[in-house]
Amino acid sequence: MKIDSSKLIFVVGCPRSGTTKLTDIINRHSSIVSSSETHFFNINWDLAFNKDLEDFISSDKFSNFLEHFRIQDFLKLNKLSQEVFIEEFKKNYSDNQALSNLSSKDIYLKSLFDVIVSLSLQNDQYGASIFCEKTPQHIRSVDKILYYYPEAKFIHVIRDGRDVVNSLLKMPWRPDGLINNARFWKKFVKFGFAMQNHLEQNGKQNQWFNLRYEELLESPEEVLHLMCDFLGLEYEAAMLENDEILDSKVYADWESKWKHKVNLDLDMARIGAYKKEMPEDDQITLNWFIQKELEELSYEVDMKNLSYKHLNFAVKSYIELASHKLLRFLSDLV
Repeated sequence: MKIDSSKLIFVVGCPRSGTTKLTDIINRHSSIVSSSETHFFNINWDLAFNKDLEDFISSDKFSNFLEHFRIQDFLKLNKLSQEVFIEEFKKNYSDNQALSNLSSKDIYLKSLFDVIVSLSLQNDQYGASIFCEKTPQHIRSVDKILYYYPEAKFIHVIRDGRDVVNSLLKMPWRPDGLINNARFWKKFVKFGFAMQNHLEQNGKQNQWFNLRYEELLESPEEVLHLMCDFLGLEYEAAMLENDEILDSKVYADWESKWKHKVNLDLDMARIGAYKKEMPEDDQITLNWFIQKELEELSYEVDMKNLSYKHLNFAVKSYIELASHKLLRFLSDLV
């Protein structure tokens, strides 16, 4: 199945920004099918790219690829076997061999992701023609994605960094520390700015859409109309209906502990939740540490209660983070 790159959507942004909820909403559109997170373009796959097709498929490294938990998530959620994946991979590999601009490695990698796209579309009960993938970290891989799929569209979810950090601090997969997680959000914001500028400079601004999570919560229909216009689709009211549990989930069972709210209605109470759930001193410190990015995104920042103790805490935390990174770097050299 040849993949039309203009019918690919990638939802990106900082984790805990509402990307999963948005992807579930998108998945309810009759023309779109969404998948679980693949992390495909930010994983450095260890595969035998120098082998011919049959040797590639029979290699231990390819078996390891199929056993990777993200690939297993995709197979299980779509009720697919590894054998079906391999057969579809062979078809896509054959199609991609005709692309003279691709190296052997690129043909293999594109063919593997093509499988995720083509099987998702083939198995969709509503006959969707557009595929949506949500991996927040793919915001760092926009160039790589566009190399394989030059007409792909990106939806960048932006959320108040204070609410993001408040949520990140509760996640079992994030390191501890207020400043650590604030720095994490700052990095994603910078990636977003850089990618948007890059696309604009290359005449691809019509492939990038910024979506404010707060605006989605406040005016969902209005925001989704704009998003559908960006995608060249008609808005469908079903996108906001949670009364039907879809067969194809956008997250795996093991992620349900922190993604279960996807099945709930949009909740405006989550706007500014950090004010109720985060200690006041942490709020003040956070306001100062991410002030520049918040203001660039037009979020209001209150600095009136900032004191030396907050600055001291932030600076000490940042130095501690930097020292840990330096120690890890030095240990890698030994």
